[in-house]
Amino acid sequence: MTDSMIKKLDELEEKIKNLISANQSIYEKLKEKNEENKKLKTQLETKNNQLNIFQNKIKMSNIAERLAAQGDVSEWKKVLEEMIKEVERCIAYLNEA
Repeated sequence: MTDSMIKKLDELEEKIKNLISANQSIYEKLKEKNEENKKLKTQLETKNNQLNIFQNKIKMSNIAERLAAQGDVSEWKKVLEEMIKEVERCIAYLNEA
């Protein structure tokens, strides 16, 4: 082998090492971003669940006001019990996360 071939092989080897290093760096960054993405998705899901709970509370309050004004207590109790069960399911779900 000639000196120029050895030099070219050395240069090629160095380029390959640089590419491997760059690839590893990109892989680590991707791994970090995937973990961050997973955390953000979990936070978003939690916030959406909290929003649903608050929306259900508003619905319960509105229904209770309407039914109380109408004087239909039995219907009010049924709707209120259903809403309470839904809120309890949401809370249980949040506690699991």
